[in-house]
Amino acid sequence: MGRGSGTFISLLGQKDVDSLVEKYEINLSLFEVRVPCSGERGSSPREGEIAIYQDALLGGLRIPFSDFVKAILEEYHLCPSQLTPNSWRLLNGFVVVFKNYGVNPTVRWFRNPMEDEDLSYVKGLLASLEGEVHPPLPRGRKKKEVASSKVADTSKEEKRKRKRKEVDSSKKGDPAAGSLRERRTKRKNFEGAGSRNYK
Repeated sequence: MGRGSGTFISLLGQKDVDSLVEKYEINLSLFEVRVPCSGERGSSPREGEIAIYQDALLGGLRIPFSDFVKAILEEYHLCPSQLTPNSWRLLNGFVVVFKNYGVNPTVRWFRNPMEDEDLSYVKGLLASLEGEVHPPLPRGRKKKEVASSKVADTSKEEKRKRKRKEVDSSKKGDPAAGSLRERRTKRKNFEGAGSRNYK
């Protein structure tokens, strides 16, 4: 036979709770903290109370709750005791990623599915955390704009590399370097003349 939740009692005494209050800097002028009485369950607090589990504090629950945490609890119709310690870790990780970039997290971004623009913005944030060279995407830019700017950046870098090669070749006295430079100049002049004819 299984044991019901009514048979589980709190193993914490008042001293334990007091040490948790001190460790997690719970402001006693804002909150009244008490140990459950005999026969009480954390899952059924009295009216006007909320149950806080020690494991949730270890997982990252902090009181008073931030605006974001309040919004999440309201959005999903949850009370704090319904979230597991890993859920608190997830929420805090989400907040840390956004705060690291000076962005306030929102319930809309936490929910799935995200809109394309939001998703690309968040992916840019996460990519930069993983050590990739891509900076976070500016708000409001579309995927096509980002892709075209990457192509432009790549072609600029390739041109710089080619130019460095030409300079290095000409310094070494490479006879083919001069002819390569001449061919490029002729091609540029030809392309420029062609584009003028079509205007």
